[in-house]
Parts: sequence; structure tokens; C-alpha cells
Amino acid sequence: NDVLIERAVGRRLDPQTGRIYHLRFRPPPDSVAERLVQRSDDSASLVQARLDTHNRHVNSILPFFAGKVSRIDGRGPPDEVLELVSSGLDNLEWTYVEAPYFGNVAFNGPFSEQEAKRVGFFIL
Repeated sequence: NDVLIERAVGRRLDPQTGRIYHLRFRPPPDSVAERLVQRSDDSASLVQARLDTHNRHVNSILPFFAGKVSRIDGRGPPDEVLELVSSGLDNLEWTYVEAPYFGNVAFNGPFSEQEAKRVGFFIL
């Protein structure tokens, strides 16, 4: 949770462009730094409360997905995380009913990195 809290608390939005920056991981250029705003609920205590709620809900349904959930460390470089996600999806065996739906494209595995990028499933 500490990593997620740090990510949320350092997040800033440029109201003119809608672009999101992070004070440590993706600093804004000097030309936009002064106009950036922080979400009112991006304080450490409120982020922790959101995470507690999220974890409580996720943990309550995880038993129903035994054998179908992969843990992925999202702290690595974006390309590495995308590869881990793609590999996790490739290893799943879906029936037609269970196939994930992205917009107007249903994937019935395998799910390649190229397919992930094509449908906009990538990390910036």
C-alpha cells in the first residue's frame, strides 16, 4: 500500500491539457508546474481508506477466482509490466463466455503484447 499511496499523493493534473504528472516519477516541465492541481482526495489518509475498501472487496471475491488470478508486480518499467500482464493473459484458458471483452474486440487467448497495445491495454 505504501507504493500506491506515494503514487496517489504525488499525482498532479494539468487542468489545461488533462495530462497527469507525478512529482517524483514523471515530473512536469517547468512551464506547466505552477498550474498543476492535486485531487482533493489524494491525501495519504483518504488514499489509505480507498485502498482498505478496495482490498476488503477484492479479498471477499478472490476465492471465486482461484487458479485464474495472477499477481503482477507493477513497480517495474512499463514494458516489463506489460509483458508480465500479457504473459498472464496468455496462460489463461477461457471459454467463450469467460473471454474478456475490450470495446468491440473479444479475445479468446492467446493475448499477445501486440494485441494488448492494439486495443489500448498498455501502461504509460
